[in-house]
Amino acid sequence: MTGKASRAKGNKFELDIANLLQHHGWDGARRCLEKRFDIGDIDQGPAGVHIECKNHATFDLAGWTGQVAESLASPNNLADIGLIIVKRRGHAIEGSYAVSSLPHQLRLLKEAGR
Repeated sequence: MTGKASRAKGNKFELDIANLLQHHGWDGARRCLEKRFDIGDIDQGPAGVHIECKNHATFDLAGWTGQVAESLASPNNLADIGLIIVKRRGHAIEGSYAVSSLPHQLRLLKEAGR
């Protein structure tokens, strides 16, 4: 896939995730167009959550979690939880995977009161 087609595929997935978040109550969720600030692919989503959207043929969980960790360490990033949403081949957006580090998952569960 060419660079332009790959970017278009990624942009569409980000937009789909923003729309899904809006449908679930984060009305202001939108694609983040200021990628240089390390604040994730989605802006105005869940508070304190850095979201990266990945639509790739192969998975690179180690690389992606490393990217999120670097972004969370950035002074521009106000989030303290990282979430990677990975498009699942052959499934609707709702079938995507949500990936984060174990400490972040445990914190989310604790905050949810589970």
